[in-house]
Amino acid sequence: MGLYVALAIALDYFKEMLPFLNMINGGSINIALIPVVVASFHLGALKGMIVGALWWLVSSLLGLNNSILNVVQYLLDYVIPSVVIGAASIFYRKHTSLEALLGIALTMFIRTASIIIS
Repeated sequence: MGLYVALAIALDYFKEMLPFLNMINGGSINIALIPVVVASFHLGALKGMIVGALWWLVSSLLGLNNSILNVVQYLLDYVIPSVVIGAASIFYRKHTSLEALLGIALTMFIRTASIIIS
């Protein structure tokens, strides 16, 4: 789990160096989600959610999540989306690609909805 967290943090820093991944009016293409999703399929949904929570915690300690208006906004912008991404393998029981895509799409929808609500 620590290797997945470390890879996500490294990709977070790498994303900051590539200007085409950061949008002009905020937002970005977040390539750090890839290790968290892979951890979910490799380790299971619960451990994937722990990896997402640890990724949020370490990135917050390193100053990558520094836009705080209030507690609810911070939870909806950073904590909930990071943890939810780790649950991408929740439907992955019969090991079909349709179940994998459904889990990824559902978690990305919940992540996006949380960010929009905030």
